[in-house]
This record gives sequence, structure tokens and C-alpha cells, in this order.
Amino acid sequence: MKYKLNLNVIGVVAVLAVAFIGCDGKDAKPYTTFTDTRDGKVYKTIEIGGQTWFAENLNYAAEGSKCYENKNANCAKYGRLYDWTTAMNACPAGFHLSSDEEWTTLVNYAGGAEKAGTKLKSSKDWKSFKGVNGVPAGTDDYGFSALPGGIRLVFEDIDFGGAGIWGFWWSTGSDDDNASNREMFYKSEEVEWGFNDKTKLYSVRCVEDGSGSAQNAAPTQQDNTGSAQTTSASVSDPDFPKDGAVTGARSRASIQGVVMRNKAALRYAYNRRVRDKPGLAGTITVKFTIDEYGKVIFAQVVESTMDDSELENTVVTRIKGWVFEKIDKSGDVTEVVYPLVFSRE
Repeated sequence: MKYKLNLNVIGVVAVLAVAFIGCDGKDAKPYTTFTDTRDGKVYKTIEIGGQTWFAENLNYAAEGSKCYENKNANCAKYGRLYDWTTAMNACPAGFHLSSDEEWTTLVNYAGGAEKAGTKLKSSKDWKSFKGVNGVPAGTDDYGFSALPGGIRLVFEDIDFGGAGIWGFWWSTGSDDDNASNREMFYKSEEVEWGFNDKTKLYSVRCVEDGSGSAQNAAPTQQDNTGSAQTTSASVSDPDFPKDGAVTGARSRASIQGVVMRNKAALRYAYNRRVRDKPGLAGTITVKFTIDEYGKVIFAQVVESTMDDSELENTVVTRIKGWVFEKIDKSGDVTEVVYPLVFSRE
């Protein structure tokens, strides 16, 4: 799912200029620059795998965003931290918050999730960046220059934490309470895929509207954290699966829309289980009922080829939390049978 919401910046004019300055990365193309006319800040941008990214974290002072430890110097160094809702609308006109698919394309282009962190990290400003426990320094091969801007945890004892150690970046996938993100850690070469509370404050990377597509990338191996698909026709396509069923007043299209909005949470649950069971794949067919107010009042697994009770229980729990549109059909209860296909292909 890809969002292009720039509701706060209608009428803003983007200014682009070419900057023939070298990147740290050996394979990087020349940077261009972009001027955000909302505040005059100039950002480096870089084309990687057919996509044009900000080559630094966003530093636009949207309402509710924060500098790490409330220090302006940290904003200048790492950019600002945003909750997910603010992040969705924070990028300037012509750019948008990076989607799960765009992150997957980037990570695959950089060699896959297990090693891409090293290639995407800045070669400076990470704790022990010269290597710790055998982990090499960031090499910044493509000019992405990922920096460890830390996080803010609103509901936990720690307020700010992790600058110089962690980098967390929001992406667009979400359910009602949580949203997807990518993570890098100073001791790891990986790019991790996460799904966290929308109220936490993370960094933002913007991607140019309409730039690139999956076919422009040159993936060398699977993105082990982000591209493991909870997909078949049932999740990845806009159409309701042919082997599913609906009885009641609700349309298949409306049900499929809710499934698509919640696919990131299902993908995250599957990815977590794949870490423990690498060969895990198959179909979980669920039956659930929706009342006239849009609440899921019943859900259960009716058939599964997965033989994984933990994943099956998680899927049921997620579905029970889905919210559908209220319909004007008093007493209607819509019953849905829906096959979810989980595969790494």
C-alpha cells in the first residue's frame, strides 16, 4: 500500500538543483539537492535502484515532532523524530513517506536484509563504527547515509534513547494501532523489519513521487525481514480471493479493502515465525463474522496447512481487532471465509 498524502503542503513549490558532489559510497551516483520551500532547508537526494530518496533524515518542524533530547544540534545532525501519523504528512510536496515496498526494493538492491545495513549506513557517527564483534563499519556504498537518530518512547520509562546506536524509520504500512518501520543497529549488518506503536517517534526518509519501481531494482537475494509475503491473490491483489466466500450485506470489495489495510500486521507476524521456522509456508483459512457496526464478533481458523498454532492464534487475534465500516442494515451479520497464503516467494 502506497500513500501520497501531502495535505499540509498544498501549493508548495519544490526546487531541485544538481550537486556534483561525491558520496562516501563507491557505487553511488552524484547527489542532487532539493530545497523544501516550507522552511528553506536543503536536502541531498540520491537515486538508488530507480528510486530517488532523501540522502538524509527529514528535518521539518511539523507539529509534534521533536529533536532528540530536545536539542537543536541533534536535529541538525540526525533530523527530527516523528510519530507515525505526523510522518505520513511530513514530507514536502513531490515526495512521500517511504512505503514498505520501496524499502524492500532498496534493501534488495543493497544485497538483501542480512547485509544491507552495512552498505546503507553512513561511514561515520555510529557508535564503534569501525567494527565491533566482527561487524564491519558502515560503507555507505550507495550514498543513502543512514544515521542512528535514536527514538522517543512516549509510554515507556525511557524518554529518548539510542542516538548513535539505533536508527528507526517509519514506513506506510499500518493497522489501527501499529505501523511498520525499518531498523538498523550498530552491532548488526542487517536491516530489520518492525511493527510498532504509532505514538513512538522515529526518523523519516522521503521518496520522490513516481520514482522507480520494483523492476528497476537489481535484487541479489531475498529481503528476509520485509519481503516475506503474507500474500497470494488474497492479500497482494486488490480483488477478493476466488476461493473465499461472503454471506451477508457487505461487499467483497469492502472486505478486501480492510484486509489490504491490515496486511502489514499479518506480514510482521509471519516474518517473526519464519525466523524460528525458516521453511514455514502454507495457507490459513479463517472464518470471521462482522456485525452491522463493523465489529468482528467471531473469528476462528477453519483449515490450515501451516501446522503452527502460534501463527494461527496470532492471525485470529489480529482479525478480531479489525474494524469495518458501519452499514445501514439493521441486524446484519456478514460471515466471511478467507484463505491467507503465507509464502516467501
